[in-house]
Amino acid sequence: MSYYFSAKNITKRYANHTALTSVSIDVPKQCIFGLLGPNGAGKTSLIRIINQITGPDEGELFSTTKSWHHIMWNTSAICLKKGPLQENESR
Repeated sequence: MSYYFSAKNITKRYANHTALTSVSIDVPKQCIFGLLGPNGAGKTSLIRIINQITGPDEGELFSTTKSWHHIMWNTSAICLKKGPLQENESR
């Protein structure tokens, strides 16, 4: 199965609280995916990590989109590998 997005073993800690502990998800292509859970379950923390507003303390994120060939975010660095660049011929 082809995935649009994958998160592997994501952990996020705040001062005295662990919001996420080894969360792994795979979102298949061409699907609608939702995060459900009670207050304090870590939904917003995961969304903030996915949108690169904050980083995970542990784990990796992988995404394949139309414009980016591959995105990997690990705890030491962000690596962005862009697909082939095409010049806009309409200019």
